Amino acid sequence: MLRRSVFAAACTALLVPATVFASGFEVPDNGTRSLGRGGAYAASVDEPTAIYYNPAALTRIRRTAVTANLTLFSERHAFERESFEYYDGTIESELTRRQIDFDRVESETGWFPAPMLFAASNFGLENWTFGAAAYGPSSHGRTDWPDMQLRPPDWSGDQQDYYEPGRGEPITRDGGNAYMELGHDLLLVYPSLAAAYHIENLNLSVGLTAQLALLWVDYDVGVDGLFGTGSVNQESRERADLYSTTKLDTFGMTVTGILGVLWEPTDRIAIGASYRPRHRIRTEGTIEVGYPQSLLSNNPQIDDDTAYMTTWMPDVVRLGAVYTHRDGSNREIFDVEANLVYEGWHVAEGFEVELNGRLSDDAGATNNQALPDLFLERNWQDTFSVRLGSDLSMLRNAETGNGLVLRLGGYYERSAQPEEWTNLDFMPFDRLAGTLGASYHIGAMSIDAAYAYVASPSRTVTDGEYELLVPLWVCNDPPDEATAEACEGVTDGPGHPVNNGRYETGFQMISLGLTWGW
Repeated sequence: MLRRSVFAAACTALLVPATVFASGFEVPDNGTRSLGRGGAYAASVDEPTAIYYNPAALTRIRRTAVTANLTLFSERHAFERESFEYYDGTIESELTRRQIDFDRVESETGWFPAPMLFAASNFGLENWTFGAAAYGPSSHGRTDWPDMQLRPPDWSGDQQDYYEPGRGEPITRDGGNAYMELGHDLLLVYPSLAAAYHIENLNLSVGLTAQLALLWVDYDVGVDGLFGTGSVNQESRERADLYSTTKLDTFGMTVTGILGVLWEPTDRIAIGASYRPRHRIRTEGTIEVGYPQSLLSNNPQIDDDTAYMTTWMPDVVRLGAVYTHRDGSNREIFDVEANLVYEGWHVAEGFEVELNGRLSDDAGATNNQALPDLFLERNWQDTFSVRLGSDLSMLRNAETGNGLVLRLGGYYERSAQPEEWTNLDFMPFDRLAGTLGASYHIGAMSIDAAYAYVASPSRTVTDGEYELLVPLWVCNDPPDEATAEACEGVTDGPGHPVNNGRYETGFQMISLGLTWGW
């Protein structure tokens, strides 16, 4: 009775949303023990994080157990945008060429906490085990890039003047990141319930985790506020007086799950697999606009600030095989596991933003223009990772099970971001990681720790395709038939690529955990 009441209380706590953030792309992987062995855990997991890795492995838990983990992420992102050149007029010459250079910028948000909690029990049943959890993807959920610097601090010009390049006089701006991202704060939580069943005569277990996916989005990006009923062939020159910001604050949820199988043909070999299907999350909230300087005196306003944002999470397939080496008394000495993980990120072509409002102002300069739906294009690609890990258990006492277990591992993960679509929000480049970990077992309790260093090569983009957003371009909402007809013949909008430049990224992760069984 005590076991059931404690487990029920744990389940209730788990269904309260935890403070777990995600950046959309996961850095392998969740859980302290798994992190220490390079994320190679689909076939060897034997504690409640099986709810996430492979729910079939819950059948290894023949009692009640709770696992609490806290992972700390330290990220380093840097970007130096390529110079932007344009011609001031219709004639292209050195007399009309203008140039804007950009300083190197960084997003450093310090150590970022990601807690998670898992519980499992067989409730005294012979072949069944049940579980509950609340966790988020293994990722850093926050970026904080500098805003666009429209004037240098030491500029002597009048505040009503605009800091723009002149003939033979390039200027330098801070905030070359602004037209890709100013920052985001994302919270993704998976409250989960799981069940697993062991088929004794086949040495086979099957399991299912049912989940809600709860997503909070706070996303801030700069745009060109070019407005009015000018030529349909207008081109953005990134004028300081037209710089504008757009901030989305939304929430949404959907249903998803994880299916797992585990086959243990001998006490030395196990093969595990799990599958999480793709799922679409549509969020609803508001949009907040930071109006361009050239429009502020006209008292601009939006009549409806409702906003919707839609994104996709990918199919995830894990395949793992583990070999456990035992001595003559059948005591475990070490194991070696290899995992292949596939993530179908091609479903995430970008973020769809739906807007309902119209922009008006006292002077009629914006012509009561409808705010267009936006598509923040990403065009991610499928990725895979190879993970290797090992537990070294020879230091544990053969009779009591007490003592130290050492771990080591590593992995390679292919980039989910094509070079031409590189962006600042997640930067999931090729990753190569080395990991270390340890557990100290005392009776039915273990204290766990792990460290991972994740390296990614720097990337220089010269043929970028992510274009500056110009939401108030006249062709987005033509005011009359003549303009609409003129827009039909326009193949290119006023934007241009803003993601050319040099990118640097990397992670460190520290994880602490506690597992207690009774």
